[in-house]
Amino acid sequence: MPSPDPHPYPRCSGLRTKALIAASLGLLLAFAVSVAHAPPSATAGKRAAPGKVKKSATTPVPHEPVPAPEEPGPAPEEPTSPPDEGTSTEPEPTGPVPASWRRLASFESTLGGGTDGWSSSSPFSVTRTSEVGGTDGSYAAKIVTNGGSSGCSCPRMKFEDGFSYGPGDEVWLSGSWRIPQPTKVAWSRFMNLGHYEGAGGNNWYLGLESLNAGTFQVSYAPYGSPNVAVLPARPIPANRWFRVDLHFKLSPRDGAALTEWFIDGELVGRTTRANMRNADRLHFFNAGLPYFWPGNGNTTVYFDAPRITG
Repeated sequence: MPSPDPHPYPRCSGLRTKALIAASLGLLLAFAVSVAHAPPSATAGKRAAPGKVKKSATTPVPHEPVPAPEEPGPAPEEPTSPPDEGTSTEPEPTGPVPASWRRLASFESTLGGGTDGWSSSSPFSVTRTSEVGGTDGSYAAKIVTNGGSSGCSCPRMKFEDGFSYGPGDEVWLSGSWRIPQPTKVAWSRFMNLGHYEGAGGNNWYLGLESLNAGTFQVSYAPYGSPNVAVLPARPIPANRWFRVDLHFKLSPRDGAALTEWFIDGELVGRTTRANMRNADRLHFFNAGLPYFWPGNGNTTVYFDAPRITG
């Protein structure tokens, strides 16, 4: 019995095989010719030029380097406008302290020289001394207390020759002190202009006083309190001669008044706040220690050269 044919398809003769090969070659040639003459596709990639690399869609594109930031220039200036002079309360400077005075007292020869007298009560004594010199010479007044007192301890000189200052008037006051312990003159007064009608009257003063240990200020008040500060407190120079000059253009209305405070010739305060308690006129000047609080205890103060203009 013949063995089974291992090839499931009929055998081809040699002629038939050649014909099949020729047909296959013809088909391949036709396909190659059609491809060669076909137009380029819209999505077909272009051939890269020699020396250049075609970028792929996933290759990051480098950016231009960011220039360094420039240094900031100066800030533009804020536009400024001139101050509104109509609302300013700063007065114009008045010039230097006067060189001449209507009244001036000196203690070179006598304690009362040039004054209208002194007032002093126990426990104070007032003498003339050269132990610390003076501001205008070799002598000064020495004011000493030996203890407290329940009454008015008011060692003071006065000018009271008929003058009278009221709203609109201008006046300068001056005096010099040497205070070894400034903390021992709290609640005391150094010089002032005064209005006094007698007990129970409308009495008040304007001047230089201390309301706290170690400082003094320019203020006005009834003879008592409340005290109204015109210029704020400053430290009292300790254990050396110093001179105070006060310049007033008097008025009970803010803006119409002028107060200037000089220490040793230097302007230390200026204001246009009201410097009168009311319109009642001021008719005497006291200086030295016109009032001294007894609670300060034993105290020594040197005083010289009281002055007044007007």
